[in-house]
Amino acid sequence: MRIYLLFFLIMVVLSCGPQKPGGEQPVKSGTLLPAEALQFETESHDFGILKAGEKTSFSFVFTNTGDQPIQIKNAKPDCGCLSVRFDNKPVKPGEKGAIEVIFDSSGEFGRQLKNIEIEWNSKELKHLIIFAEVENDQLIINN
Repeated sequence: MRIYLLFFLIMVVLSCGPQKPGGEQPVKSGTLLPAEALQFETESHDFGILKAGEKTSFSFVFTNTGDQPIQIKNAKPDCGCLSVRFDNKPVKPGEKGAIEVIFDSSGEFGRQLKNIEIEWNSKELKHLIIFAEVENDQLIINN
């Protein structure tokens, strides 16, 4: 029985060894990066004037200026009219990544300001803002 236990322990130790060289290095779960490591080219975008029902998108490009990989964990829009796409792979120091925001103006009217909250491997959250002026011929406002 002891030989099986010894064999099992050896297998566990060997399976927990370091990754092979050249493999994708995971982001250490305890590593929290400073807010300055995630630098966006711009943190806001104005879509201008849209007709209600138009869908449009914008990619917020960022650079990892830190010394550890950046992992985007979640991007939470404040409205159902927004959807967000991003790559789950870590962005290495010096490399660029992008977060694409898609705005669906259906049912919207007037000046719009929307927020996307970015969770990443930092204690600091980042916020991206989009603006749009939506013209909606189907809504009639009586004074």
